[in-house]
Amino acid sequence: MKLNSVENRCGIKFVNNKFEKDVFHTIQKYQMLEPSDKVLIGFSGGPDSMALLAVLYHIKKILGIRLSAAHINHQLRAKAALKDEKFCLQVCKKIGVPIKVCRVDVKKYALKHKLSVEETARVLRYQELIKLAKQKKCQKIALGHNANDNTETVIMNLIRGTGLAGLAGIPPKRNIIIRPLIEQTRDEILKYLLDCKIKYCNDLSNMELGYRRNYIRHKIVPMLLQINPNLIKTLSRTSEILRDTQNNIVAMVASARKEVLLKPKTRKRVTSRYLIDTRKFLSYNMLIRREIIKTMLPRLDFDSVNKVMTLIQKPAGKSVDLTKDYVAWKEYDKIIIGRKDKQTNISEQIWPVDINKETKISELNLVLYAKQHRFSSKMNKKQIKNQMCSYFDKSAVLSPLYVRLRRPGDRFIPYKGKETKLKDVLINDKIPVRARNRLPLLCDQQNILWVIGSRRSNIGLINSKTKEIIEVKVLN
Repeated sequence: MKLNSVENRCGIKFVNNKFEKDVFHTIQKYQMLEPSDKVLIGFSGGPDSMALLAVLYHIKKILGIRLSAAHINHQLRAKAALKDEKFCLQVCKKIGVPIKVCRVDVKKYALKHKLSVEETARVLRYQELIKLAKQKKCQKIALGHNANDNTETVIMNLIRGTGLAGLAGIPPKRNIIIRPLIEQTRDEILKYLLDCKIKYCNDLSNMELGYRRNYIRHKIVPMLLQINPNLIKTLSRTSEILRDTQNNIVAMVASARKEVLLKPKTRKRVTSRYLIDTRKFLSYNMLIRREIIKTMLPRLDFDSVNKVMTLIQKPAGKSVDLTKDYVAWKEYDKIIIGRKDKQTNISEQIWPVDINKETKISELNLVLYAKQHRFSSKMNKKQIKNQMCSYFDKSAVLSPLYVRLRRPGDRFIPYKGKETKLKDVLINDKIPVRARNRLPLLCDQQNILWVIGSRRSNIGLINSKTKEIIEVKVLN
């Protein structure tokens, strides 16, 4: 498809050159655009975004797309930022591309969320672009990331130890975000702007070595270029290979994850807890195992992922902290990753059980209903062993009844069994350690009558001499 030269309304002549052809082929290669797409350009006025606007403006008729632009003013450089904003407005007005200016308070957001200025600027920039794209009903957001940016990102990720996904670099296309200049170097972009006599803004903050990316750009990359003058193109090719590898791994991990993850036994959708079948998990190789863990908590570092891997070999009941909010623990043939329990001490509390009335215990997410009535021979005695409902001979229990959690030294007489340690009963029943400390116990003034939801005691059994009973039922 031939790219013809046009004269824009700025009086700038866009020549039919190799740079524009290369960008066009990148767009086609990654299927970035469809005819009739509305494209929002992230336009800072710098060389990258200026070249992006110029090329897309030049080939928009060939691609059958419509353009608009967004300028994000981070309000970090005072007068210089306002000057850039004014420049972007003038450029877009002259070539007839609609533009919207968005101002964000980076310093305030960074302070509130305890982020670096660099990270905050990136977060707010994407937020504003995505929000504006929705408002304008744009199908794509075009950004000016180039091959040098990709090299810097790969080096940063290598230093941080982010693994294969990080070494795959900046994706040319992700959801609605496209990067048409991703295969072009910064030198090629500057040469294009010079040849076409296109002016652009210079952001002096890009020279400040206090920013990590700037240090890599101005110090690390030049040293590496002395070793390999083709470093930028080499890492671009490497990133492309690793992206393809990563995509294949992602597909494999998605399939393995379905096999490995157990669904919680509840109707409610649980997003803060993951149950892993350790036997199935161990059937996969180490790479797939690590990636499965990463899909649950993407921000986990290498050491935290290793903690989960090591936990599998430990006895039931062991746990490891992963982050400030998340913990992993072993339960027999399962590993569970979930949010940490709120630090509330309720182990010594008791909750009286009302008769002929609902008892709501919000701390345990439990609702009981206890009622007293006469025993009938027609009553189905099998219900005595119902896990969600128990019946007690009123004359054999010492009222009032109450609910509490287990305590050290608790003893229990199982149904048709002998008195033993409650701990041993729960271990034999394979009740997980973390669940044992949250199991509600129905008690009278002397004994544990019922481990609610598990098993009842031998105390208060209904027999032929029973006249009145106390029925206790779990409503939720």
